Amino acid sequence: MPTTITLPVLPIRQDGHRVFLTAMRAEDLAVYTKVDTFDPSKPIEALDQGYQRRVEKPRVKKFANWLRRAVEEGEGILVPTSILASSRGVDLRYDERKATITLTSASPLHLVDGQHRAAGFLHAITERELDEAREVEMPLVVVEGLDRHTEMRQFATVNGTQKSVRTDLVNMILTQLAANGGDEAIREGEQWKVVVSHVVKAVNDDPTGPWYRPVVMPNEQA
Repeated sequence: MPTTITLPVLPIRQDGHRVFLTAMRAEDLAVYTKVDTFDPSKPIEALDQGYQRRVEKPRVKKFANWLRRAVEEGEGILVPTSILASSRGVDLRYDERKATITLTSASPLHLVDGQHRAAGFLHAITERELDEAREVEMPLVVVEGLDRHTEMRQFATVNGTQKSVRTDLVNMILTQLAANGGDEAIREGEQWKVVVSHVVKAVNDDPTGPWYRPVVMPNEQA
């Protein structure tokens, strides 16, 4: 039996498209969104061919493990980055007076970006029995009026042009956290990175040593 959900939204416009900024409980993502997965058994040019990779289980489990660890260590769950979805012809039943949209499980939104976060939450809830993850409100951006080809271009843009943060910069951030809040400010398994960062900087800055300035530090030019 299909179910429905009504979400408060903030509507904006970009390039002729109406975009709704909202949030959805992590538990509801599996009900009201779906992934258009590429099927290698179909021709690439098939009209019903998908464009996203299959969910990578190691990534899903890694995210679920992080959620569980965050709860167990009392840090709470903070995942502020938004998930991008497309209505692709689905009637969002936008109520302008109430500033809401109403979705049905019979016609879920298409996930453009964020499938591993959605799957990670589902894994944490169903497989790890992490009830604390159910009520986490995930930021959600819903674009109205996109067709499949425009979704694909958006997916390629998001996943093809973004760059991950350099590891050395992440390590220096951890070092700063430890300096300001002590060793307890970072996870025990990451404390070795702080030690390495201190050692690298020390030998790199010592003009009397053999390792003076061979290392390009974060934000330095080679």
